[in-house]
Amino acid sequence: MIKFQPLHNSRTKGSLSDKLTSAEVGKLWATYMGNSMANRIFPYYLRNVDDNEIRNVLEKAYRLTERLLNTITDLFEREGHPVPLGFDDKDVNVGAPRLFDDEFYLHYLKYTSKAGISIYSIAVPLMSRLDVRDFFTDCMTSTVDLMNEVNDLLDTKGFLIKPPLIPTPNSTDFVQKQSFLNGFFGDIRPLSALEITHIYDNVQNNAISSAVLTGFRQSAKTEQVRNFFERGKEIAQKHIQVLNKLLQKDDLPTHPVLDHLVTDSTFSPFSDKIMLFHKVDMFIVRIRTYGNALAFSARHDVASVFVRFMAEIGNYVEDGANILIDFGWMEQPPQAADRDAEALLWSIALPGFGQFRNGKYVKGILLILLEFAINVQSHLNMVIISSLHGNIRNAINQTDYQWLMFYPCVYMFGIWDAYKDAGGGTKPYAVFPYVFGAFFATIGIVYSQDYLGAMWLGICGLAVGIAVGIVLRAMFSKKRRSPLNS
Repeated sequence: MIKFQPLHNSRTKGSLSDKLTSAEVGKLWATYMGNSMANRIFPYYLRNVDDNEIRNVLEKAYRLTERLLNTITDLFEREGHPVPLGFDDKDVNVGAPRLFDDEFYLHYLKYTSKAGISIYSIAVPLMSRLDVRDFFTDCMTSTVDLMNEVNDLLDTKGFLIKPPLIPTPNSTDFVQKQSFLNGFFGDIRPLSALEITHIYDNVQNNAISSAVLTGFRQSAKTEQVRNFFERGKEIAQKHIQVLNKLLQKDDLPTHPVLDHLVTDSTFSPFSDKIMLFHKVDMFIVRIRTYGNALAFSARHDVASVFVRFMAEIGNYVEDGANILIDFGWMEQPPQAADRDAEALLWSIALPGFGQFRNGKYVKGILLILLEFAINVQSHLNMVIISSLHGNIRNAINQTDYQWLMFYPCVYMFGIWDAYKDAGGGTKPYAVFPYVFGAFFATIGIVYSQDYLGAMWLGICGLAVGIAVGIVLRAMFSKKRRSPLNS
């Protein structure tokens, strides 16, 4: 096994002195979050296991998560990069009653190890720095060792569920007809070994996922999260049925369900936060395994199944991510510079500047000219000076209301347009705070001859409008996702 050199060794010439790339930061962050989750789950499993051999492999998995977390923490701290928060003791109750049987733990370790190997194998060729590349190589080899030990133990205890056997061909041959690709009509050939491999792999993944979802669903505290798990279980069971039918058509054995390995306990050992993250994370990996299956499915009917599954899982994952965001549970991953925020701030300073920042020079010039014309004609600068000095009556007398009432719409449109052009405002109803801010600011100016003056009442109207827009945006967004609660 490749031995990973500790990261505290003194740096030498070459790649070790380079800053971390986006790929390195992203994969390190994802590895930390996944292992932080596992690091909280494994102590509960260890507290509720009877078989000593299964206990030993769980302890090995737990120690591996500890080692990976410590290494990433050390690396991030040395680079001056914030360490992710991940999960903590509040996310697990190790004293909770048993939720899963001992056999479940082996299937679960195989399930999660496959996900880890997928992440690490993609990371290795993308890593530029030698220490990070060695780290992910160590991650992969250590996880493969763990997987092999789990498989051996599954086999020893009679729990190993093997893929189907197929006849040994008498000789090699070449495809003679395009009907090899058929799947819906005409002469449909039997499944190929690669197609069987990926169908069976995905049935196996869905079987253990269904068991996990069964346990999570019956112990979740929040109705919205519980409904999400119920929907996930329905998806997993449907996918199992569809894939098993493909195997049955060729008289191949199917994979059994594993839901019987879940106890009837409804006392939750885990927080809704960590359970929801777990399933969103693993369903994201499912998209990748379906993508791999699609790549090796020559038959049109088999390929179409995985295309359909990927779309369904994509929608499910998005809904799960929205719940995480709604509850404030989604930790933000490292990202590129926030150019849309920069454009928004320049537009707040002066309409048109954000457009210049985005390279939209014609719009920028038009907005600056409009800002200049409205400002001069409405005497806005003098109104601002008088208002800030507390001379409200003088500010009211100086205001040309016919011109000033154009200002809120021009100002808020300039901000929104710059933000949108920079890549922001992509979520549904994101425009609401800007539109309602402009509307209520205009209403404030209309009534400002009697109260506070145009500047102060306009600002008050703007604040109210933005608040109303945020509330309406949340209401409409929740309504748009309402199928989750049905």
